[in-house]
Amino acid sequence: MTHTTIIQENPLQEEALAEGLIRLRQEKTDDEQEKDNQENEMIKFSRESLHSFQFSTNIPLSRKLHETCTILRTHLKTKTADAPNHSGIKPRSRTLPSVYSSSASSSCSSFYSFQEEEETEDEQIYVPHLHNRTKQQQNQAILTTYDDFRIIITNSIAKDVLVSHDHDQQEQLIGKQVIENLIDPSYQNRLKSIIVKRRKEALHSSSIHADEGTVIVCGEIIPIIKLDGTKSSASLWLKEKKNELDQSVFIWIFEEVYESTLTIRVNGEGNIHHILDKNGLKDLYGYDTDEILNEPLSKLIPSLTPSDWKSTIQARFFGSETKKGAHFPIIVRLLDHTTIHITSMPLIAGLMTIRFDGTIEGCNQVFARCLFGYTQDELLKKNISDLLPQFPTLFKNLNRDDLLQHGLIINNTICRKLVDHYNGPDSRLRMLTHTPNNQPLPLLIGIHRDGTPLEVQLQLKLVEEKEECALWISFDRELTFKRYGHQHLISLPPPVDERQPPPKVRSNKKEIPENAILYSAQQPNAACIDDYIVIDELGQGAYGLVKKRVVIKYVIKSRILVDCWTSDQMLGTIPVEIHILHTLRKIPHKNISDMLDYFEDDDYYYIVMEFRETMDLFDYIEYNEKINEDNIRKIFKQIALGVKHLHDHRIVHRDIKDENVVVDKDLNVQIVDFGSAAYVKQGRKYETFVGTLDYAAPEILRGQTYSGKPQDVWALGILLFTLIYRENPFYDIDEIMSQELRIPFVLSKGSVDLICKMLERDVDKRIDIQAVLDHPWLN
Repeated sequence: MTHTTIIQENPLQEEALAEGLIRLRQEKTDDEQEKDNQENEMIKFSRESLHSFQFSTNIPLSRKLHETCTILRTHLKTKTADAPNHSGIKPRSRTLPSVYSSSASSSCSSFYSFQEEEETEDEQIYVPHLHNRTKQQQNQAILTTYDDFRIIITNSIAKDVLVSHDHDQQEQLIGKQVIENLIDPSYQNRLKSIIVKRRKEALHSSSIHADEGTVIVCGEIIPIIKLDGTKSSASLWLKEKKNELDQSVFIWIFEEVYESTLTIRVNGEGNIHHILDKNGLKDLYGYDTDEILNEPLSKLIPSLTPSDWKSTIQARFFGSETKKGAHFPIIVRLLDHTTIHITSMPLIAGLMTIRFDGTIEGCNQVFARCLFGYTQDELLKKNISDLLPQFPTLFKNLNRDDLLQHGLIINNTICRKLVDHYNGPDSRLRMLTHTPNNQPLPLLIGIHRDGTPLEVQLQLKLVEEKEECALWISFDRELTFKRYGHQHLISLPPPVDERQPPPKVRSNKKEIPENAILYSAQQPNAACIDDYIVIDELGQGAYGLVKKRVVIKYVIKSRILVDCWTSDQMLGTIPVEIHILHTLRKIPHKNISDMLDYFEDDDYYYIVMEFRETMDLFDYIEYNEKINEDNIRKIFKQIALGVKHLHDHRIVHRDIKDENVVVDKDLNVQIVDFGSAAYVKQGRKYETFVGTLDYAAPEILRGQTYSGKPQDVWALGILLFTLIYRENPFYDIDEIMSQELRIPFVLSKGSVDLICKMLERDVDKRIDIQAVLDHPWLN
């Protein structure tokens, strides 16, 4: 569970913007401003998962891509608790979304992971905005196995993705064989063949270094079967690495994909004569059954003509058209001579690298096929203008306005403004670059292999030290459908089954002494959420959302995992988070946040905390470009003292990071968010990783069980490095596990020595929290 802290709304001091941007703003007329305001009322862009995994785009499937995918970034907080982040760029920065950034239920069951935000005039050009203040749940399951493919460690979100949402009935993932237990039987042999083939290729490849490991599967959409028998689909990223014993360790990343499907039957002439899913037809295309029966297949897939549809359909990837004229990419499979299965992804996004002359230098195979219908090899022979006819105009105007500058991201709004006067030869494209409601700014159009025009969103940035651009291209089906007035929007995932927590244990409670801590939850007719006036929403996390003036954290009961409950003779059965906060309330510490009260209803627990004028450490670092060593020392020592207090009382935090530390104007510090915390028991080891991947210790990523305290110290090492250098020390999983620590500059020998001792990969040699506090640099 994540505690989203109160953040003061101080304006960020922006750097001077490029002269081209100034000219763009100066040239804007009042009429254009009015049109833009109208446009902003209509256009809402789906923001993909915060800090989403980049596995689908940052691996060397093409010879240039892996060198450039690290450069697209916007500032954002790292993901918390259940879905750790893994990206190809410095983790303090927001990475652009993964190839399949499908939606997942967020902290509140009625919210979803692609929240809509208006593009405003303030977003004309990238400046380092801190982050979106509303966190969203990820849905990536991380598994670690050896070469027998039996699971040795997972993250907690894996239980949702690969087991079921009914955690009261779930089986354990640990010990399960990934291919036999989680992959649909129809795909098991194919996946085995892919793994064998790719491993053989890696043995004979001179370009793959042993310490880097081998990417075996990248973004492939595969059918999965959850342990409860539910069938679904997921994109898979799989990498093999060697550990210190030269054993093969496999890291599996499953991201559930909520596909929309339709199955139809056609006759020999290519006319539709039967619909197997009437609801799917209505939701995806807007047709009633009687409107489409006996119509040619080309009414849904324009490039499949009656004369040659059987041969053409072997291409599998096509553009499709709805009743209202909206276009979207689909995957087509011929099940038998007359049965056609259509699959549509709600969101497709990926990275391309292009030379300044427009030649496509690199792209992801899965992304290229699903969005544009081309193989990777086919695209590498093409010019970007074959896919994006407006791009030459865009690139020309970027040069004209001096916007091609290193470190600057050109977002979608700027791209649309710069192609506003596109006069391409295809009048159909010109018509399509305006919305059906004739809004002024043109849309950006991508051309599918079969000629279908698709509305896309772009972001662009120069590749450092190369004459290349990195271009992030995304297609959002819901956004396109909304523009055309479709009422049946099917991008959202199926609702999560609600489940009740274990029954409250009340019969065995002891009588409460008069001097005991008494909570509203223990009293009849005590506080409820209606007794509070909600002033503002501060944020939300994997299970909860937070409000103020006392700060109330909502903990959604249906999202609490089975092993996150505990029984107390006085309090009954409650979440571990509340129990730990109750324990800490009896042994308060100035550097640990305090729970004032808690209460519950049928759906939520409400944790009441004191409102303090603070910002989290992430924001503090962003607002203060230079923090002097004394202030760094003061902040870090307080954090270490708080961790020492936890460890002394057999509590481990397990999610220490800059977002879970708050600081006030006098640099007084508190550790917050105990949603991942746990009690330490003698001889007990943890098998599930629940923190944030950027702060994960290497032994966890190697699949080892862990005790908790050494991993808190590792996270403190990451935190101190971040305080000093304003970035995380490691880019990705590979670097966490094996990369030598890089020190950008020496602030002081003492600080470097302390960082190195906390970031010792050998757990037995890593210092404990007392040694951290005894270090000369802190004294």
